[in-house]
Amino acid sequence: MDGKTGIRPTPKGEVMQHTITLQTDSFKGQLAVARYPNFIIDRTYFDAYEECIFEGEINNPEPMLVLSFALKGDVDNSFHSEDLHSVLRADETALTLVMSDSKNSRKHLMPQKTESGHVFTTLKYIKQLAERFPDELSNISSLFDKTGQNHILQESRKPTPLIANNIQNLMFPTYLGNNSESFMEEQLLNSLSLMTASKNINDVKWNKVLTNEFRSKMYDALYLLQRDFRKPVSLRQLAIAVGTNECYLKAGFRHEFHQSIFAYLFEYRMQMAIRYLRETQKSIEQISMLVGYEYAAHFITAFKRRFRITPLEFRIREKKR
Repeated sequence: MDGKTGIRPTPKGEVMQHTITLQTDSFKGQLAVARYPNFIIDRTYFDAYEECIFEGEINNPEPMLVLSFALKGDVDNSFHSEDLHSVLRADETALTLVMSDSKNSRKHLMPQKTESGHVFTTLKYIKQLAERFPDELSNISSLFDKTGQNHILQESRKPTPLIANNIQNLMFPTYLGNNSESFMEEQLLNSLSLMTASKNINDVKWNKVLTNEFRSKMYDALYLLQRDFRKPVSLRQLAIAVGTNECYLKAGFRHEFHQSIFAYLFEYRMQMAIRYLRETQKSIEQISMLVGYEYAAHFITAFKRRFRITPLEFRIREKKR
């Protein structure tokens, strides 16, 4: 039994999401897709009753890098037009470079439940990231330069805890509301850096840069995040505002405050949400907008992931105290 889906990037500044429910005599499943301007994230769930094939088509002629991961069960995945084939066990990841115009993927399903996903991004975008973050993506750039053919950059393997955490974050594309694109980009950047064993910017020798002047810039960044917490934040714009570059901003902030910029922003938004829930009678929809979430459903999902309780349940519980 075959199925097909088309995937294409969105215009700059837009994020599109949709979910497709699949039901056949051979399997039932669900395909969730989040399309960002520069990359696409999909997540698939299959419950196959018998051995069968599911096919997908990526409608993008540009060379692409594909990060694949299995969350549950064994996933037999291939880009069969060029015989790029990989089998991922549960919790394994792989990297594939697809250079050809035709990018048909095939999942060989066996009678079992599986959950897996991909991040599709163009080679052009990865090279742009490498220019912005040369220390973190130097190795992957050299891999691209060695060949112009389709090939598997990294065979399936168990990820480190840091990579696994980044991939889990990639599975929640609305995690940071109106800042989700920047957050997803950071998770992708971190995953690729760690998977290709590039030097991580967090390894910078800080005795060269942690002057009082530099630390002051990190506190300036903290102030701007708090002041504008409802608005989308760009690392590039934030770095310019405080007088440094993106690499040093990311690593310096983590060094000074022991968490990433986006982790801090997420926690600050959640604490502001708690304040609104406790101290006001504003609706959940109003609060979601006040803390940077255009859609209440996205806010509820993020809040529940953080506190394991919905905003409404939290408000009811607080009133009983």
